[in-house]
Amino acid sequence: MTCDARNTVCEMTVIAPSMRKGSCMMNEQDKQGYRWGAVIAGVAVLVVVVWCVFAKWWMNRPADTSHVQYSYSASSKFDKAQLDAAGRTVTQSFSGFSGCTLNKVSYDEATANRMLEWGYDTEDHNRMFVATVYFTCDGSDPSLSKGAQSMSWYLRLNDDGKTWTEIDYGNG
Repeated sequence: MTCDARNTVCEMTVIAPSMRKGSCMMNEQDKQGYRWGAVIAGVAVLVVVVWCVFAKWWMNRPADTSHVQYSYSASSKFDKAQLDAAGRTVTQSFSGFSGCTLNKVSYDEATANRMLEWGYDTEDHNRMFVATVYFTCDGSDPSLSKGAQSMSWYLRLNDDGKTWTEIDYGNG
């Protein structure tokens, strides 16, 4: 091993073929590069952590249901309290639609009965509530289009005559 007078750089020859000739001490330029590399790596890690926290918050924020309007037609199947409970059930279920705003829950009994004839057993028609739900999404959830849209929401009145069970929702 040979070193210069200031002992800043040492050269050594290594016998092992997998090893190469190198310096045994870092010079100032190498130290500065190492510091900048560590700073850049630290900043990159910090940016990734902040981005992950923001993304988790952004994707898990509840839907805005603070200004929902309810519209119910005259009903021979349900009283006002049952319709209000059904509307609240839809609103509560909708709260999981991240990045969306629930605008209106609408129930029209004639439309609901037509929809039920297409796809549900007739024995439960008198206990089924089918609402049209109008909402707007900001596009943050890739499964929902950006902008105004609507879908149908199906509930079934429980045996207690007061509470509802969600059966289905969607456009298909």
